[in-house]
Amino acid sequence: MSTRTLTTSAPKHAIARVLPQPAVLQSWMRRRRFRQAQARAYARFAAAYPLWAASLFDAHFLAHAAAPALAHYAATATRPTANEIAILWATQFIGIHYQPAQAQFADAVAVAGIFLDYLAAELQ
Repeated sequence: MSTRTLTTSAPKHAIARVLPQPAVLQSWMRRRRFRQAQARAYARFAAAYPLWAASLFDAHFLAHAAAPALAHYAATATRPTANEIAILWATQFIGIHYQPAQAQFADAVAVAGIFLDYLAAELQ
């Protein structure tokens, strides 16, 4: 019976290059936690404000039109203002030649603030 050792041609440090680096892994985990918190906050928001969820303040809006502001929030922990989110909500109507009335925009600012409060609560 032979007691030979198994050798490979790969260098010993090759596995270290395959594994994610700590900074990359931390960034990925931070984005993942943020997406999960956003999903929970939206579920809570949609249950409390179904009319607004049906008025295109929905998951698609958050994943597309509001994504840059929310991505900045995820990366820097600098919360966007409710006015910024409401502006992004209103701009999605430009393509269909509809402009929300001033009262409706004011309501959108309030609702965006509520969503951001839900999101902040989920992030804690």
